[in-house]
Amino acid sequence: MLEQQTLRTKLPVRTAEPPPTPAVRHLSGRVCVVHPARGDGPRAGVVRDISQSHFGLLLPCEVPPGESLSVQPLRGDRNQTLQARVLGSSHLEDGWLHECDLAQPLGEQELQSWLP
Repeated sequence: MLEQQTLRTKLPVRTAEPPPTPAVRHLSGRVCVVHPARGDGPRAGVVRDISQSHFGLLLPCEVPPGESLSVQPLRGDRNQTLQARVLGSSHLEDGWLHECDLAQPLGEQELQSWLP
């Protein structure tokens, strides 16, 4: 009679990586000038909130997802231009809120320049 043998193999233990820490959003409220890449001309907007990698941009009209934008503060250091891409938008009472992804993460000093 054949004996049943059980093979016991040790499988590597997978440890789950912790989810990425969400970026801290800061209220901004900075009035800005927005230049869409498609050349529609500059328009006024407001950076409502900002983190080192994303920001919320309020505009009077909708900008399609994937559109590239150049965003400059209306007052202060105009060299603090944000290069971004629109991820999506939501219609609000006072305009369109666009979720934007920064082309390059902001350093702490750059982030502070967009805060009140």
